[in-house]
Amino acid sequence: MPFVEDAIEELVRQYIEHPYAHRVEHSLHAEFYRILTGHPHLSRRYPLGTTGYRTGLVHKEWPETVPRPDKAGRRGNFDIVILAPTQLAAISSIDQFTRGEIAAPIVIELGLGYGETHLTGDVIKLRTSRVHHPYLVHFSHVRSRRHAATETAVMKVQPPLQVAYVRHDPGAKTIYIKHLADTTIKTT
Repeated sequence: MPFVEDAIEELVRQYIEHPYAHRVEHSLHAEFYRILTGHPHLSRRYPLGTTGYRTGLVHKEWPETVPRPDKAGRRGNFDIVILAPTQLAAISSIDQFTRGEIAAPIVIELGLGYGETHLTGDVIKLRTSRVHHPYLVHFSHVRSRRHAATETAVMKVQPPLQVAYVRHDPGAKTIYIKHLADTTIKTT
């Protein structure tokens, strides 16, 4: 999805240049939402079936399509999803939308300062729900010796999942970068 990948790469560029622009992950989510909804296709409102209501395509905290086994039958939430206009047009009731019963075709999980366990959990979340276009974006500027495990996990991710990764090492003044299309983590 070129417009999604362009938005992810814009967020990567911003993080490379300004790693402390976002102290917490929620701020990063808000910035990514802003970037996405700046795209003309994603800034419009679309009909919710024949309800007379309209909504956007980009949503935050959208329920997972399939509950993970460790959630005891409950659905967690995806960080950011993009729905299709045809999905919204096909809903049979407003409840279907408000309960999040539409399988999001595009899902982006964002992480800031997490380690390998969180990253692996996001991979499981995306695979369990069988998302058609899954993306994982992971940033870090935390000093830790666990980055080797995190970076190994990043490199083990298999398609269709795509990963962008940036780690600033403040002590060494080195930046570790993996763009969506990269097959390795590079340093600057």
